[in-house]
Amino acid sequence: MSHSSHYPRIQRTISENRKLLRKYIRLLGRYKGMNNAQNALQYFIIVHNFLAIEEKYYDQVMMGKKQINKHLSLITNITYVSTAINYYEDLYDPSNQVRFAIETMDIIEEVRLYLDLYIGTGILNKLILDPNRHEQEVLIEKYKEENSKV
Repeated sequence: MSHSSHYPRIQRTISENRKLLRKYIRLLGRYKGMNNAQNALQYFIIVHNFLAIEEKYYDQVMMGKKQINKHLSLITNITYVSTAINYYEDLYDPSNQVRFAIETMDIIEEVRLYLDLYIGTGILNKLILDPNRHEQEVLIEKYKEENSKV
């Protein structure tokens, strides 16, 4: 049974959900060695950052039907890393609306331009679709090297 079916969806503001995601991130940061904790940590960082983008380009995201916030059902007092990992597994499922919104949000022109400016063309999808930490670090370092030559 999925995480979202265990807990009622409470509509929170983007800022409230970003604050809750930081709790998940801090919790998972203490258990990096645990099975799937590192992947969950990285994905929650991505969700957190895309919530910031949703907030920045709220009207465009709404018109493009790429909202993330309305699909989140975060637990206020998260205490168990296993609960956070289970929720990550739900969110990372290819059929999950949050994952779909993140992976397709760059069809919104303002978002795509923002991401290209701060992350780089093409690197976004590689970071989202590949939860392997080492490969992400290599991609980030490669991007930094390429942009430091400019």
